[in-house]
Amino acid sequence: MNSEIVIKDPPYSVKESGYAGFIIPIEIYFKNKDEPKKVRFDYDLNLQSNGPPISKVVREKYVFPNPSEDLRRRLIKGGGVSS
Repeated sequence: MNSEIVIKDPPYSVKESGYAGFIIPIEIYFKNKDEPKKVRFDYDLNLQSNGPPISKVVREKYVFPNPSEDLRRRLIKGGGVSS
């Protein structure tokens, strides 16, 4: 398995198989002039070699204070929601 996976277009998901357990740092980089340029989340990954499949969905929330209109539009296009 490649230790670095880059996904540039939606849907933003990763599907892999194997067995182990470790913390995966997930870094999301934004192509914009405003801050933040990067957001980091840690994901606790548990893989197993046998038994029933484990399905785990984790949603992380990040609030952008006063995003530019361009960043707001791109975030919504990528699956973000406006509150």
